[in-house]
Amino acid sequence: MKSILVKFFSIYVLLVGIGCSNLVTNNGKKSDYSSSKLSQNLQNIIELQSNSVRAGINAVSKYVDLTSISDRSIANNLDISNIDNFLPSDLSLLKRSVQNNERSVNNEEKIITLESELNDIIYNYQTSLQTLVPDPSKALSIPDIVSSETGLILGDDAEIPFNSIEGIITVGVLNEVASGGDLKQILQNLEKDIDSITSDIGDRSVVKVNTGRWVNGVVNYRWGNISESHKTAIQEAMKIWTDSTSGEISFYELPETGWNNFQLGIHVIGCIKFQDKELDLRIGGNSYVGNIGGLQELNINKNLYSSKELKRVPLHEIGHALGLNHEHRRYDRDSFISLKEYQIEDKNNYAIIPKELSGWRFESRKVRIGWWTITVYYPAWWSSTNSKTKGDFDFNSIMLYSGLDVKPDKVYLNNGSYVTCYNINLSENDIAMIKEIY
Repeated sequence: MKSILVKFFSIYVLLVGIGCSNLVTNNGKKSDYSSSKLSQNLQNIIELQSNSVRAGINAVSKYVDLTSISDRSIANNLDISNIDNFLPSDLSLLKRSVQNNERSVNNEEKIITLESELNDIIYNYQTSLQTLVPDPSKALSIPDIVSSETGLILGDDAEIPFNSIEGIITVGVLNEVASGGDLKQILQNLEKDIDSITSDIGDRSVVKVNTGRWVNGVVNYRWGNISESHKTAIQEAMKIWTDSTSGEISFYELPETGWNNFQLGIHVIGCIKFQDKELDLRIGGNSYVGNIGGLQELNINKNLYSSKELKRVPLHEIGHALGLNHEHRRYDRDSFISLKEYQIEDKNNYAIIPKELSGWRFESRKVRIGWWTITVYYPAWWSSTNSKTKGDFDFNSIMLYSGLDVKPDKVYLNNGSYVTCYNINLSENDIAMIKEIY
């Protein structure tokens, strides 16, 4: 099975009903929190999303009676995303009059819309998030960790953006590792920090976390500018992933509504935007790895025409979006393939991802907040029996580059061929790994 991603975790946490400047439980006591810079940054992210979501709910409450909405719920078990069911798609239709200037002699008023209020919240959130992006120089001092101007590079077709929550936390973890910290201990400390926040939360608080995994295996998507042939190819790839995983992975076309756009803007939910793009001829497409929160592009090269390309590339790039990394970057790949000198020097595409970097997963818990029930995810260490790199190198993987030299004593694992093949189907291990993750 495969090594999946050079990423540790991405935490998208919302807290509503908690103090603006401090994490406070319902009994008024501050939660215990470790003093490391990484943990402080995590706390800042939590508070930033807390304030953003609370501001969004408060804005909606000025136009819609959320209490009456909850009262009409038979199950009294609403997710925050269900607010969308009670709003028009176009939030500019919801208007209210406000005083233009508190000191205005004429007490002038102006008309504002829910759309404009939520857009202001998104802008403030994204501006503030930029201030939390750590300096990646320490992280990049770690062997085989490389970057572009915008994020950590996981190959020529995958990246973790610095300005995403995933990127902020990943670089923070890498910085501590570069300073001599033990990865397992770092993640265990963060798990305790998350636990200290969530354990005493009561009915006045809201916590929602999204992770690098797609919640419940449901991948939100939208269409960008794309040809009919490429769109058809992507639709077929989505069907293959769904059918092959017995429905554990499914795809949902996310409606273009104002509330959905608000959730995307503050990274509460994630959504893939499929589109054509003019790319280097050597690159079939590109994608972010996993669910990074917000609207993330998955691009297919406009110049793909053959049936093999149109089958392989969407399957491969969706594999990245689900959380898979390249098979030829496994920690033990040198026992199975031989790289040429120029490939060894190409750290972006061929650097080994150490086995130790995949020793974590997400656990989850349910938190009841008044009428709302939210799923909370938090990082936990995996035992070695659950390693994401167990099993042999997979020569049939959709995540493996073609044309790589195979070790002579491993040719029998590659159908007798001395170079890796241009795989156009999901392998058993591709499917099994996704099932294990989700």
